[in-house]
Amino acid sequence: MDALGGVGTTFVIASMKLDFLAEMNFPGTAEIGTKINSFGRSSVKIGQTIYLNNKCCALSEEVMVLIDTNTRKPIEIPAETRKLIELRFQ
Repeated sequence: MDALGGVGTTFVIASMKLDFLAEMNFPGTAEIGTKINSFGRSSVKIGQTIYLNNKCCALSEEVMVLIDTNTRKPIEIPAETRKLIELRFQ
């Protein structure tokens, strides 16, 4: 399977913020909702909400950056990749 950003690329986590709002205990089944908050030139901000027993227990925001696997430097997210990401998180 090719990388989402294309051959020779990968997304890496550049930043992650997680706010716990309520205690979560085992056993249980957590449900996670994910949405795209915004796109940058080489990054995408993803927001997530974690629920347990229909109660919101945590909120997070991650910044993912597309990099070239050889140079390890950020590269621009291709338009086709943006469309794929948007379709997956509608």
